[in-house]
Amino acid sequence: MDLSIILHPMFSLFFMALAGFILRRWKVFDQKSDAVMTQLSLSLAMPAAFLTGVAGAEGAGNVLYLAYVIGLSLLMFLLFCAISYPAVWLMRPPKGDVGALASTAIFPNMAFMGFPVLLALYGQQGLFYGVLISLPFNVLALSAGIKILAGSAAKMSLRLIFNVSMNASLLGIALFALDIQIPPVINTPLVHLGNMFVPLGMVLLGSILGGIEDLKSIFSGWRVYAITAVRLLLIPVVTYLLFAQFISNPILLRSILIVSAAPSAIRTAMLSLHFGGNPELVSQGITISSIFCLITIPLLMLLFGV
Repeated sequence: MDLSIILHPMFSLFFMALAGFILRRWKVFDQKSDAVMTQLSLSLAMPAAFLTGVAGAEGAGNVLYLAYVIGLSLLMFLLFCAISYPAVWLMRPPKGDVGALASTAIFPNMAFMGFPVLLALYGQQGLFYGVLISLPFNVLALSAGIKILAGSAAKMSLRLIFNVSMNASLLGIALFALDIQIPPVINTPLVHLGNMFVPLGMVLLGSILGGIEDLKSIFSGWRVYAITAVRLLLIPVVTYLLFAQFISNPILLRSILIVSAAPSAIRTAMLSLHFGGNPELVSQGITISSIFCLITIPLLMLLFGV
């Protein structure tokens, strides 16, 4: 496989993130600008990308195929849990760190790494699969994921689950299932808004990393490296080898590999701050996995020839 096919979009994403990192270090960006970019991405660019990516995907009207891909996502979640919990147990962490380590491994950063890579490599078809895979993960992250992270005392909220991005995804799926096309006068501006998603998300990721004051503390502790290896290497390798046995669609299989190989979800840190569960350790995992995934994702794609 031509290495440039993988490396070119990965380096493009890297330089977008680097721009955000540099601007944050130069104090052009700050926490307020991060909050604005987060809202723009989650409430505008991402919903627009999801809606147009799913509603206009190839194969509209195939409800059984929708159910099939979503079922694969549920299987992925169970597999991630089955891999992560024994790995965390082997690390013998303090009791208060179990949820943080498990959540760091189980929930991938689809929004700000998985989707941009899928869109860069495979276009709307890759994004289509990514959105379908993300639906169960989004629901589980904001329900069972909170329990995993913070324990039984954490309370869940339907309002938290059915956010703007989730509602846009569900609307897109409904339009896909009913084979309803979005009128061009509406679809064109939505496409333009959705095109902001990749650069905005990567600049935001770089700015968040650039906002870390004590970089030395981020890179301390062996367990965070061990759980990063689980997130970036063990989980995607096991997932790919298992799913390759029965998935013949190459784009779907590649999408599953990339989602499985994405770094730890930034949202986990936000949930940890709100519900508890050692946000410092979670932030370490997010930072380290976000850096190393720029190496591991291309390596995994080369390894499996996808």
